[in-house]
Amino acid sequence: MSRGELRPGDRLPSERELARRFDVSRTSIRDAMRVLEALGVVSVRRGAEHGTVLMPEPGNAFATSLGLLVDLRHVTPAELIQFRLMLETSSVRIVSSQRNPETLAELDEIVSRMESERSGSEYHLMDASFHITLVKSTGNRLFDLVEAGIDDALRAIIADVSRLSFDQDRLEDRLTSEHRAILEAIMEGDCETAVSLLGDHINYWGRRVVELNDSSRAGDRYPAPHSPDPSDFGSAQGLLDT
Repeated sequence: MSRGELRPGDRLPSERELARRFDVSRTSIRDAMRVLEALGVVSVRRGAEHGTVLMPEPGNAFATSLGLLVDLRHVTPAELIQFRLMLETSSVRIVSSQRNPETLAELDEIVSRMESERSGSEYHLMDASFHITLVKSTGNRLFDLVEAGIDDALRAIIADVSRLSFDQDRLEDRLTSEHRAILEAIMEGDCETAVSLLGDHINYWGRRVVELNDSSRAGDRYPAPHSPDPSDFGSAQGLLDT
């Protein structure tokens, strides 16, 4: 594969042929294929008419590995958020400097839907889409893979975003206004303001995720309800400063 002898969509040789070629047992070949399948590199379908095929678009093995690291407590939520902060602020600088009309239109459509649709799960899907679109729009595929992995891991920790506040309307009002302000700074090409607003946004909600996770690990089924004080609606204290 690394030499380019196999292309996406190509069928791999049979287990018997691979075992002969590499001078190993068929069991070893089978185990290797299971690993490649788990990584999203190949698709394995049993039967003479199927076989093992190289995937056109490999799966996000990073997301799977990161999820495992989080589950095993090798990576903390605070570390995830710290890394996400670095990734997304780099991305917003690129997007603000490029101001690609298609990207701006896509981001504007997402925020507009957030402003008009308050249906719980659909709303939070739009929230996630804003950040994923922001990173994807840099054109850097590695950024995209990493962002998707971080988003998956954070969602697994939160499980239900509504638990962050008992006042769902107020939570969504704040989220929506923050996304609109970030987008307006991007549209104006104001990189520094966009970075500052995005940093405050990630820091503030990141702190809520950390609090949720700490409370859950302490044995509480649900953390104490959190309703942000109006004075807390300004710039969030940086998570990296704590």
